[in-house]
Amino acid sequence: MSEKERNIGLDIVKGIGIIAVVVGHSTGGTMFQSILYWFHMPLFFFISGFLFRPLQNLAEYKKWAVNRVKQLIVPYISFVLIITFVRYLIIGPKTIKWYFSDVLHILAGGQSIPDAVYVTIWFITCLIFTQLLFGFMQSIVKNKIYLFVIVIILYLLAHAESRFMRDLHIPGNIDVSLLAVTYFYCGFVFSHLLIRINKDFMRLITILSCTFVILLITLKLNGMIDYSLDMYKKNYNNLILDIVVPVIFILFIYTLSNFISHIRAKVIGFILSLGRDSLVIMYLHIAIKLLIEGVMENQSIYTEILAIILGILVPWLIAQLLLTRFYPLRKFFLGTTKRVTG
Repeated sequence: MSEKERNIGLDIVKGIGIIAVVVGHSTGGTMFQSILYWFHMPLFFFISGFLFRPLQNLAEYKKWAVNRVKQLIVPYISFVLIITFVRYLIIGPKTIKWYFSDVLHILAGGQSIPDAVYVTIWFITCLIFTQLLFGFMQSIVKNKIYLFVIVIILYLLAHAESRFMRDLHIPGNIDVSLLAVTYFYCGFVFSHLLIRINKDFMRLITILSCTFVILLITLKLNGMIDYSLDMYKKNYNNLILDIVVPVIFILFIYTLSNFISHIRAKVIGFILSLGRDSLVIMYLHIAIKLLIEGVMENQSIYTEILAIILGILVPWLIAQLLLTRFYPLRKFFLGTTKRVTG
């Protein structure tokens, strides 16, 4: 597989992933939502690890870390400022004390957010910390076994926190990195294994992952397994399934994406474009959902469908028509000066 083909496949993976995120956030309390939560956030940490390139030493790490933080924190600040400005316009004037408290909660992020419109921003702060944590570990620990052991220890610590200190609110949900770094590591390892995997073995992975995905969904729908995963709320309680289930779904989506990447169809091109604009959709879809719920008095399945459609289309159109076209907007909202067409 060429580098271009691989990048197309990854963009389709992100496209499917962001659709799962929007659908999951728009279908509250359903079994379908529970299934989507099994993999939709782990997938993005996995892809980030897949794209990570090994660092040779601490000097290289420092330079890389500064660039990564700038690429993610500048759009983070820009989107939060815009969302907050519009939110303040909608809710009207408040007291100075209220604004002070509100801003402090916004800055704290994570589970301290003052409004549901900010519910997805934890992912960015957690992603930044996860990248920095793994990059640091990999730059100083060159022994693969030692690195594996460290990741396992962090995974166990994540589950210990979930069981005994779930109500502990750390700014930016950066403590979720204890779990996220495991998915990041899996993506990192998988990217290196792909070099040695032939087409026959990839077919086997596709068949097995597809089989287990169908099996897991069937078991869930028939009430034969009671498994849930919610990274935001630090709800991860099963040492085995919390790694097995997300990775199985991710591998299935990855192999499916590489298969459909060769299909020349407009819908595939659209999913590809969604993947490239996934962070814009991540930031804005909740705001779209809340606006729709505020306008429509009676909440129903039609409200959810509209929230899904507009939650995907509106941010995507903003990205396509504005953010990717103009240099200042690319720099502040996409974290890049390069124009990427979707």
